[in-house]
Amino acid sequence: MIRYARVTSGIPYSGCGCELRFVKISDIDMDKMQVRVHQRKGRKERYTVLSEYIKIIITSSILSLCLMVFLVYQLLQILFL
Repeated sequence: MIRYARVTSGIPYSGCGCELRFVKISDIDMDKMQVRVHQRKGRKERYTVLSEYIKIIITSSILSLCLMVFLVYQLLQILFL
């Protein structure tokens, strides 16, 4: 929950509002520092800038998720061997 609060704290600086609820991981381009935003009205899409702060949060979240998966895998190997 804290992780989501940190990500949403950067929303006012992105120029987006409620459209960010519909952003998928595939819409985030870390190399170009852009996020593709699908607007509900008119079904248009636009790109907004991904801030460095949000990029750090997303990267750390992905790394922590990978670490948790690795640790669970190791634990399962120990338990069932």
